[in-house]
Amino acid sequence: MIQYRLGTVTDVDAIYASYALEFPENERKTKGQLEQLMIRGAYTMLIAEEQMESSINRIGFSCLYVPDNENFVWLDYLVIERAYQSKGYGSIFFREMMERWQSRKGMYIEIEIPSGDNVNQLRRIAYYERLGAKRLPIKYHLPTEIDEMEMFLYFKPQSTESTLTLDEINKAIVWANQTIHWDHADLKGVWEKNRMQI
Repeated sequence: MIQYRLGTVTDVDAIYASYALEFPENERKTKGQLEQLMIRGAYTMLIAEEQMESSINRIGFSCLYVPDNENFVWLDYLVIERAYQSKGYGSIFFREMMERWQSRKGMYIEIEIPSGDNVNQLRRIAYYERLGAKRLPIKYHLPTEIDEMEMFLYFKPQSTESTLTLDEINKAIVWANQTIHWDHADLKGVWEKNRMQI
C-alpha cells in the first residue's frame, strides 16, 4: 500500500542521489539550495513510500511550490525511483498531488523542450499530456544557475472549466520564480523573455 508523507529538510540528503540521477546539472538545484528552500518554507516535499514486510521503500518524491494565498501549485520536480518507473506509480502519485491540492485551480509544470530524438524528453511530454496537462502558448524561460533556458510550460487544470488569463500565468511565473529561484542574479531579465505566442 502506498503511503504519502510531507518531507522535511532532513530528507534532502536521502533523496538527493535519485534527484541528481533524473535531472541534468543545469536544471537542478544543489543540495544546499534544496535545503534552503525547505528551511525557508518555499518548498513542499511530498514523499511516496511502500510498506514492505521489514522495510519502507521510497517510490518517489516531488518538490512543489504551494503558495498560501494563491490558487495554483507549481511542480518543480517529480522523481519516481528507477525500480518503480513504467509501472503506473507516476500516474498514481500525480493524481495524489492533484487531489491533495484540489482547492487550487491547477498545477503548473515545466518540461524540457525535446532536443532531437531524446526518448526521455518525449516520454515526459507524453506522460503529462496523458494526465491532462496542456501546453501553454507562452515562450517560457527557466532561471538556471548560470543563465536561463527555454522550456515548455504546461498547466494541469483541476477541472475542464478551469481557464487561465495571461495575467494569472505571468503572476504565477513571478511568484514561483521569486520563491524557487530567489538567488538568481537577473530574474527580471529572464521574465522579459517570456512572451505569449500568437
